[in-house]
Amino acid sequence: MRSRFPGRALRGAVALASALALGAGLVACGGGSSKDGGSQGKDTVTVALRTPNWILPISAPGFTQGENAIFGQALYRSLYQYKLDGSAHYNIDPKRSMAEPPAVSDGGKTLTITLKDNTWSDGKPVTTKDIQFWYDLVTANKDKWASYRAGGFPDNIAQWTIKDDKTFSITTKQAYNTAWFVDNQLNRITPLPQHAWDKDSATGAVGDLASTPQGAKKVFDFLTAASKDLKTYDSNELWKVNSGPWQLAKYVPSGEVTLAAQPKYSGEDKPKLAKVVLRPFTSDDSQFNVLRAGDVDYGYVPAANVSQEG
Repeated sequence: MRSRFPGRALRGAVALASALALGAGLVACGGGSSKDGGSQGKDTVTVALRTPNWILPISAPGFTQGENAIFGQALYRSLYQYKLDGSAHYNIDPKRSMAEPPAVSDGGKTLTITLKDNTWSDGKPVTTKDIQFWYDLVTANKDKWASYRAGGFPDNIAQWTIKDDKTFSITTKQAYNTAWFVDNQLNRITPLPQHAWDKDSATGAVGDLASTPQGAKKVFDFLTAASKDLKTYDSNELWKVNSGPWQLAKYVPSGEVTLAAQPKYSGEDKPKLAKVVLRPFTSDDSQFNVLRAGDVDYGYVPAANVSQEG
């Protein structure tokens, strides 16, 4: 992928452009935009991407498209980030993860995990209540969770224990290869803002509703309905509380999506750009013509046009 932008700006985009998986290789446009930023102006880049249509960071059947994964990762951090170069213990990226690598005991069955100091966009700390909230929701609604596989997480958990605000432990029903379990089971965990989402209606009071299976179903149904209400994405108070490097500034159903830098982001890589604009196109040809004209900063070369990559 080629770019006009300095490495500092690209790193701040949290690899959003390089993560696109739309079929062909990604390239940056060759001209037509401000030298200081994207086609939208200074400190902004524009990415050719289909409009995401799922915001809740619990995957749902029928909504597992790549653009939804990219959108979700920009707004909500997973518990662990990974490095696959062989240099990291259990492949965990120690700087970018929200927790320390697990301490393993009980013959490999028990993993004790300690959270780092992180905050939500409203300044509230990320605690084990947010981990427990996620666990309660997916456990009670696993039939509606796209990442669920019978016998896998959470079926393979014998005991889930919250020790304090920063530490929790997981005991599995059998011993697994720890690296496999960390990389293929714990990768599902995404802390959710319990202090803002644990309710069953927009006007309901936040409590501990999700702590029971019946309550967790009500909360999940409420959050699912809100995630399907595309027209309210940028106005719904639910989605204003997030943990990622970006926050949702503007959302047009089937249109452009604008992500703005999260000023209170507590992670390792702070955004170096003010905005990232996701722009959909009706066809490969229309996207490629705009890319060649320099009116998007990152786009893809359709298979039929690979010979024109230069």
